[in-house]
Amino acid sequence: HRSYWHENRVQRAMMHSKYMGRDSATRAALGGAGIKNLSQHVLLKEKKHWKDAFNDTITKLTLAESSAVGKDSEHNIIGREKERKQIRRFLKSAIEAANEKETTDQMNSNMFVLFIGGAPGTGKTASVKSIVYHFNKEQAEGKIPSFEFVSVNGMEMRHPFDVYVRLWEAVSIQKSNRKEICPADKALANLEIYFARKRKGEQLSKRKVFVVLVDEIDYLVMKKQTVLYNLFDWPNRGFSEKSPGQLIVLGISNTLNLPERLHARLQSRIGRDRCMYASYSIEESMNILKGKLSITDSNKSIFHPDAIKFAARKISSESGDIRKVFHLCKAAAENVCNDFESGKRQPPQQIQMGRQSHLYEYQGVVNISDIQKASQKMFNSVIYQGVSDATDMEALLFVSLASLQKQWARSRGGFGLKDVVTKMEGVASSFGDRRYLPSPS
Repeated sequence: HRSYWHENRVQRAMMHSKYMGRDSATRAALGGAGIKNLSQHVLLKEKKHWKDAFNDTITKLTLAESSAVGKDSEHNIIGREKERKQIRRFLKSAIEAANEKETTDQMNSNMFVLFIGGAPGTGKTASVKSIVYHFNKEQAEGKIPSFEFVSVNGMEMRHPFDVYVRLWEAVSIQKSNRKEICPADKALANLEIYFARKRKGEQLSKRKVFVVLVDEIDYLVMKKQTVLYNLFDWPNRGFSEKSPGQLIVLGISNTLNLPERLHARLQSRIGRDRCMYASYSIEESMNILKGKLSITDSNKSIFHPDAIKFAARKISSESGDIRKVFHLCKAAAENVCNDFESGKRQPPQQIQMGRQSHLYEYQGVVNISDIQKASQKMFNSVIYQGVSDATDMEALLFVSLASLQKQWARSRGGFGLKDVVTKMEGVASSFGDRRYLPSPS
């Protein structure tokens, strides 16, 4: 296993290298040097024991590993060919237009903004990040003009104004190789100057292009809607004024009708060019799961084919969220693995196959009944039932606390009642549902 661990050391060195986080073109060039994901390295090892097969499968199905698909690879998002083509066409046109010295008749006022809508877990974010990765490689090869990619998530913000702080921190690193941390009002002023105003003596050739992915923009909705207005207004103003930086915005929402719930002046900034994602069908969910597990006619899995179909059908009837399919199958695999280790079930036995006497017959050992047991635990647990039976305001509180706990408790040392109320107000506004309005104050 010397080669495996050598490549893993190289990968860790690249992860911690200052060059991997500073320039997207350099990052893409280094990332294409033949170093794959750790889970792909594991596949190179001989599976001499059934535990190896289970560990590999469970690793692939973890949400952290699943969400990384497309973040740093050219992974094809199954069933999203049409949507990916639209996003790719938009980004390519916007990046090229941002580098044009003069405005042409083909350029419209909304060519730097794209709204992407759809239910959670339908591949929206993964699609964008996989396309950006591909563009980074083309940028490194000199095929398209240079750009920088920044990603922010509305759910991670304590207050919508915090998006200004996060965005300016990311922009300042690329702009001056130094992260500038400042209050929201100062960050707003800096962004306004950089993305929407022309500086005297500024050379057009020195303009920097920033592709900004604003995920879960629903959580940035406010009564006056100033945050979203600025984000969608800066791209067009900046191009007209030839500001130092050109902003290209892709806004992702977990709803389809968000633009219709916004003010008319904001709707005009978004335009009519939108990309909508439908929920995954059973067939698409099966194909995605098979692709995730690298299942082919010659490469089998610990899952029985009927178990995969059952899992896809179960989640498709619930929500169509592919992440829940991964979670369900991962839970089933963990339960079976635990049963084997504890002796509740007879583990796969060693079999003789030619000269290889260390193979284990583990294919298809996770069956429909295992998926059913995992499903019952997932949907019938005390916590799940408690959340399901919660009142509207209790549910709003749970979502707000979970968001704050995930993003703030570890980095800021905790949060107070004021933070909770502010978050609840933001979440209630993002839903746009009368059940959660007026939000607590």
